[in-house]
Amino acid sequence: MDLRQIRYFVAVAESKSLTRAVDRLDVAQPALSLNIKSLEQELDAQLFNRSQRGMELTDAGGEFLNHAYGILRQVAQAQRSVNDLERDPHGSVAVAMPPSLSHALTVPLFNYVNDRFPRIELDLEEGLQASVLPAFERGQFDLLVHFDIPRSKSRTITPIFREHLYLISPLENGGESDGSDVSFRELARHPILKPSDRNTLGALLARHAAKQGIELKGPPIHTPYHQTMLLIKAGITSAVLPYSAVHDLVGKSVTARKIVRPAIRRDVGIIAQADRAQSFATQQVAQAIKSVVTQLWQSRKWRGDLLIESDDGADAAIAR
Repeated sequence: MDLRQIRYFVAVAESKSLTRAVDRLDVAQPALSLNIKSLEQELDAQLFNRSQRGMELTDAGGEFLNHAYGILRQVAQAQRSVNDLERDPHGSVAVAMPPSLSHALTVPLFNYVNDRFPRIELDLEEGLQASVLPAFERGQFDLLVHFDIPRSKSRTITPIFREHLYLISPLENGGESDGSDVSFRELARHPILKPSDRNTLGALLARHAAKQGIELKGPPIHTPYHQTMLLIKAGITSAVLPYSAVHDLVGKSVTARKIVRPAIRRDVGIIAQADRAQSFATQQVAQAIKSVVTQLWQSRKWRGDLLIESDDGADAAIAR
């Protein structure tokens, strides 16, 4: 088995067609077919079901695909690590985060990295935990910036922020947000757009509502972040979100009231694979994320408790 066979296998698995994989790889189809057949013989397993519809992965093929992604990622990291001996960070760093964090982090993170490390290519992706965590385990991302990721021996989690959640409502009559707090029980008096079951925020709200003995009522629709903001600005509903998700809209099209009694918080962390060596570029991007988060907190665009390891190794937890 060699890397060429693995790359060929991944191309066929993703293309679901020998013809499309040939175009993607720029190789002759007989050579591609021969490599796939040789790989199956070496593994003593059928990797594809071949039919008029194309090439569909078997159960064995799906299992091998997970390993293939990890192998290719490890090889790429090894190549980057050798190049990083010159201490010149460069190459691609893939980072995934949920849409609400992406709204606050994307622009300042790009500017920070581009100004200081112009040879680093950021590959930023949005996604909920249910979609990005499996991809992260397969090695498709170098870092996650996420909340409520389960702890595991295979992951390192560096806490960076404990964000407070707010009741985000349509701005009425062009007035300014009064900035007053709102108790969790008061949420029952508002139409609250409930996140879908795939969203960890939905489970968090459900737990708090059950403890408080209230029912959150809202329109009969589940939407991702961007569609949620359209419904709020249209005056149709309110929602529970972090301040960072709407920092540029408060006083313009929405109001933001901090939820208290009890407060609702989520811990945000930088997640990396414990069993994979990080390239120098990945390390610099992780540090850049910490710097950008600190800047957002200092400018009050992200509100909550800053959790950043200080120079003496102690964790700083500063509320704002």
